[in-house]
Amino acid sequence: MENNVLETRVKNLEKKILYLTSFCGLLVVAMIFIMVSSSTQRVKAAENAKVLHLRGLVIEDAQGRARILLGAPFPTVHGRIRQDATTTALLFLDEQGHDRFSIGEKMPAQLNGKVSPQFHRIGAGYGLTIYDPVGNERGGMGFISNGSTVSRAVIALDRPGQDAWGAIVDDKSGFAGTMTLYPPKTANDTNGVVVGTLENKAFITLKSLNNKPRATFAVGPEGLPSFELFDETGKPGPDLLKMTSEGMPAK
Repeated sequence: MENNVLETRVKNLEKKILYLTSFCGLLVVAMIFIMVSSSTQRVKAAENAKVLHLRGLVIEDAQGRARILLGAPFPTVHGRIRQDATTTALLFLDEQGHDRFSIGEKMPAQLNGKVSPQFHRIGAGYGLTIYDPVGNERGGMGFISNGSTVSRAVIALDRPGQDAWGAIVDDKSGFAGTMTLYPPKTANDTNGVVVGTLENKAFITLKSLNNKPRATFAVGPEGLPSFELFDETGKPGPDLLKMTSEGMPAK
C-alpha cells in the first residue's frame, strides 16, 4: 500500500517537473524572439519612418533646470519665472527661468516685468518672439489674423515698454511699409516717420509729436513727385515741387 502511494507521488512530481521544464523552455524561446526582434528594429530604425506622439517635452540642462519647452501647449514647469500662460509653441529659457525666445503661437506681451490683464493683441498671432534678459517682449516677426477684420504680416523691434520700429504688410488697408516711433518719454506711441506704399502712391511722411503729418514726399500716379507741408493741425498746404516747376517761389 505504501509503495503504491509513493509511486503515485513520484509520478505526479515527474509530471510537474515536465510541465515546469516545458514552461521554462517557452520562456527562453520568447525571450530569444524578443531580443532578436528588438535588435532587428534597431538596425532598421534608420530605414523606417518613426512617429512620436506626445503632448509636451521638457529639455533640461546639466543642473536639471528646464531650458527648452515644447508642446501643444508647452508644459508648465516650476523653474519658469512666468507662469501666466502657455501656448502651442517652442520656448527657450535662460538659466534663471526667464523667457528668451519662442517660436509658435504668441503669448500676451510681458512689459516692464508684468503682463497687464487689460493687454490684448489685435488678433491671434504665430511667429517668433524675442525677449530681453528679464523676459520682456522686445520684438519679433509673425502673422496676425482676426478673421476678416485684421490680417497682417509684421516685423517689430521694441523699446522697453513700447514699440520702436515696425514693418507691416496690411491686407485690409493695402499699406506696406515701415514706421519709426518717437521714444516713450518724448511722445507716447506716436509715429515719427512713415515710409511705404498705398494704392498708387509711394511716400515718406514726417509727423510731429502730436501725431499730425508735417511733411510728405511722395510719388503718385504716372510717376509725378510731390512735396507737401502741413500746418500744426495736419492741414495740407501747397505742393512745393509743383509751385517750383510753375515758376512760383516756394515758401
